[in-house]
Amino acid sequence: MRVLVLFDFDGTLSRKDSFIPFLQFVTGPVGMTFRLICLFPAIAVYFMALRDNHWLKNQFISTFLKGRTEDELHELGKIFYCEKMQKILRAEAIQSLKKHLSSGHECVVVSASAEYWLRPFCEQFGIKLICSRWEIKDGKIAGKLLGRNNYGAEKARRIREEYILSEYDLIVAYGDSKGDLEMMALAKRRHYREFRLTAEDGIKIP
Repeated sequence: MRVLVLFDFDGTLSRKDSFIPFLQFVTGPVGMTFRLICLFPAIAVYFMALRDNHWLKNQFISTFLKGRTEDELHELGKIFYCEKMQKILRAEAIQSLKKHLSSGHECVVVSASAEYWLRPFCEQFGIKLICSRWEIKDGKIAGKLLGRNNYGAEKARRIREEYILSEYDLIVAYGDSKGDLEMMALAKRRHYREFRLTAEDGIKIP
């Protein structure tokens, strides 16, 4: 049986968001505080529902990381994963991931976060990554997303872009927020903030 397993990352495989901690790791506590103060008007506009999360993420990327080289972020992402991110991984979610892998399932992380700190995680487990992409110019962060933020309907669109879903006997999805609902709608087995697995998830039961 061919099984595709879709995992959200932030709040699902991890206990909390990874984007803001990565920004703090890169800029330091003082730099983080200064930039958040600068971003306060943009954050207020977002919470007044005058702009969407795609727009707000562009503001964060531009304020925190514009002009940084892509090579630098890849190196910082590796260090961040080793020193910080492994500590926020959700144990029961990682156990579910391992059970799917040991059952021969094709697993993929589908996240609104970026590859710089998610790639090391996916490489550790040998799984695919579908994430938000950032625009690069001359090897440097241009300060905005390339395409849409990988959230909500965009997650489902990107999954369909990468996979022919009809080729799978079973699709399983894991998520924790409204940004995962369209992705989870693609699946027959859906785990929303829970990780109890049965044979119906295609798991090989000893």
